[in-house]
Amino acid sequence: MNFLRFSLLNLKVITKLRLCKSSFSNIRFISIDISEVISSDIMKVEQLIRKILRFTIIMTILALAIGVFYRETTKYLLKDVPLDKFIVVSTYLSISHGHTFVIGAFIPLTFAFITWFVREKLTGNDIASLNKAFTVYAFGGVMSLFLLIFKGFEVVKLYSNGVSFDALNSELFFGNQALRSSLYGTAHLLLGVGVIWYLYILWKKL
Repeated sequence: MNFLRFSLLNLKVITKLRLCKSSFSNIRFISIDISEVISSDIMKVEQLIRKILRFTIIMTILALAIGVFYRETTKYLLKDVPLDKFIVVSTYLSISHGHTFVIGAFIPLTFAFITWFVREKLTGNDIASLNKAFTVYAFGGVMSLFLLIFKGFEVVKLYSNGVSFDALNSELFFGNQALRSSLYGTAHLLLGVGVIWYLYILWKKL
C-alpha cells in the first residue's frame, strides 16, 4: 500500500515537472517571437529614417542649386532693372531657395529625429502609416516648390521681355486662373495633410 502511494506521488511530481518544463519552453518561444517582432519593427523604422535622410540630402543639394540659379538668372535677365523693381520681380525666385531648405531639409530632419526618439513605441501599422504620410508630404512639398520656382522664373522672364507688372499675373500659367488655383490648392493640401498626418502619429507615441 505504501509502495503504491509512493509510486503515485512520484508520478504526480514527474507530471508537474513535465508541465513546468513545457510551460517554460512555451514562454521561451513566446519571448523569442516577441523579440523577433520588435527587431523587425526597428529595422522598418531605420528604413523609414534612411528614406527621409536620402530625401533631405537630395533637397539640400537642390536648394543650393536653386540659390545659384537665382543668382545667375537675375544677374543676366534683370541687370538693367532698378533696385526697387528688381526686389519685387525677383521675390518669388529668391524665396524658393529658403523654402526648399525648410520644406526639403528642416521639416524632414525633424520628422526623422522624433521618429528615432519614439522608435521603440512604434508598431508595424504605425510605421506603415508614417511611410504613407511622408510620401504624401514629399509629393506635396516637391509640387509646391516646383510651382514656386516656375512662377519665380516666369515672372523674371516675362518682366525682362517687357511685360508690365499689371499683366504679369494674367500671363502666368497660360493665363488660366483655374489651372493655377487647382495646382496650388492640390500642392498645399497634400503638403498640409502630410505634415499633420505624420506628426499626429508621432504625437500619440510621445
